[in-house]
Amino acid sequence: MNTVEILKALAHETRLRVLHLLLEQQSLCVCDLLAILELPQSTISRHLRILRDQRLVTDYRENQWVHYEISRDLADDWLVMIEKLVVQASKEIHFIKDLARLKKTKLAVCC
Repeated sequence: MNTVEILKALAHETRLRVLHLLLEQQSLCVCDLLAILELPQSTISRHLRILRDQRLVTDYRENQWVHYEISRDLADDWLVMIEKLVVQASKEIHFIKDLARLKKTKLAVCC
């Protein structure tokens, strides 16, 4: 893992929003992320690819649907840092709204 590349991956609001949701929910389907983040599929996919390339998240297939979760191989130091970043960011309006939509959304609407 390259520290600079991981920090670059964490330095984007959308990627922090995704990590925030995954820390709250453990696993989310791409369609759930689309509904919660209210962003185009291409945007979310691009950010998920960056997180996956840095091994911050992993994906798995369930039928034709792709689900994402925080990587189980993530070193504890990185996980603690991500949790602290997310706690700090969770005070911002986008994160607050995401969490409200997460609680209101019927998860796995596509599955």
